[in-house]
Amino acid sequence: MSDRSRKFGFLRPKERAYLYEQDHYLGTVDGEGPEQPANTKSRIKNEVVANLDDVISDFRRDLLAVSNFQRAATLHDQFVYENTTLSFSKSELESLKRQIEGMIEQAEDHPVSAEREELGGVLELMYGTVDLEDPAESDNPPDAEELEELYSRRQELSQHLYTVLSKEGLPEILAHIGNHGKCELSGRRINGEGEWWAQVASRELVPELATKDEETVGAAQYELTDDGEAVLECWEGLQETKTIQIQSDLRPDESTRKIVLQTLAEHFPKNYSG
Repeated sequence: MSDRSRKFGFLRPKERAYLYEQDHYLGTVDGEGPEQPANTKSRIKNEVVANLDDVISDFRRDLLAVSNFQRAATLHDQFVYENTTLSFSKSELESLKRQIEGMIEQAEDHPVSAEREELGGVLELMYGTVDLEDPAESDNPPDAEELEELYSRRQELSQHLYTVLSKEGLPEILAHIGNHGKCELSGRRINGEGEWWAQVASRELVPELATKDEETVGAAQYELTDDGEAVLECWEGLQETKTIQIQSDLRPDESTRKIVLQTLAEHFPKNYSG
């Protein structure tokens, strides 16, 4: 006997009840009433809305997985799925399509701010050949596995940039290595009096950003990896944007590193917020 009481979707029963009381939820809800409204509202905002792209992605993947599951089923099950299950679901699928089209139109009616667009353009340079263009517009569209790899790669590079921007001194250390090739970091302190560069680099620079050669005579030498070069190029490009230059003029007492990180966190909170 199938469990018809299971409720799919991404909202919890208490969240549905809260939205129902606010006249935002169409349909009936379970008898369980909402919890403290402030808690429910906060969870909807911070767990659902703030991660809506992930919510939609998971929902899409689940539908695709079910479809693939049925394609691998027996001929009888395939026939039932295509001629009965999908037929019964057609009206809901059409409603979902209209809802998605409406959300897309709403997104297009509210263009990205000039600041976010400028910053995003520099971030795209960091991704290099990591291209997530619309598969429908591509002559050789990537398959689902390739798209997942490309998305993961973008997230990885974003995390590398966040690592550099989160620690005082790392941008300068990265730039020094980039400008001098394989080099030592001994004899230099952050801002002239803080920690030694070599100590910070040894502790904070991940191997994906700079390789450390300890077989050389004397102090270890560092050399940027491809990821390190991409992050450095992005860091330098961000400093040259009009957005960052304006913020630097308005906040002369703050470091450029901190201004860049805070600005990215404002426009891209998913990747650059602590």
